Amino acid sequence: EGHRSGKAAAQWLVADAAASAGKTYNTVVRLQVDPHWHVYWYNPGDAGMETTVQMKMPDGWQASGLIHPTPKRFKTGVLDGFGHEGTVDYVLSFEVPEDFKGDAQLQAELSWLTCNNSSCVPGEITLSLKLAGGKAVGVKVDCAAVQKAVAGAPAKAADEVKLRFAEAGD
Repeated sequence: EGHRSGKAAAQWLVADAAASAGKTYNTVVRLQVDPHWHVYWYNPGDAGMETTVQMKMPDGWQASGLIHPTPKRFKTGVLDGFGHEGTVDYVLSFEVPEDFKGDAQLQAELSWLTCNNSSCVPGEITLSLKLAGGKAVGVKVDCAAVQKAVAGAPAKAADEVKLRFAEAGD
């Protein structure tokens, strides 16, 4: 379900029906990508375009930007790509201002590129979240989905990191 563009549908989910002043308000932008199509990660690989969001929100609000889940690797012809298939939950968190009185209008302008082995189709949609009296209007409340996405989102590494890379399936 959700608003369709290109080869995907987008929907905005919130963890909690209410946003509170001075707190973090966790949400998820869910893309439901059509079967046999994919969208791209921060680093799309040899080709493709990162899925991005542009926010419109009241003064004092701060957004995390889209936090992509861990990608999978795929081939489009001979080109390596990194991204997502099926249901993709992007974390989008907000720092609610201390002086929040309960009413706000947030807009997320989402852009993506869906590709399969033979073609690519761009998608673009504007999702809206209205807070009236602190309560979310026009979005689905799905605490479990948002909590799962937040828990599974890649976290910032410590200042000193040692990495070892190994190929493993996809």
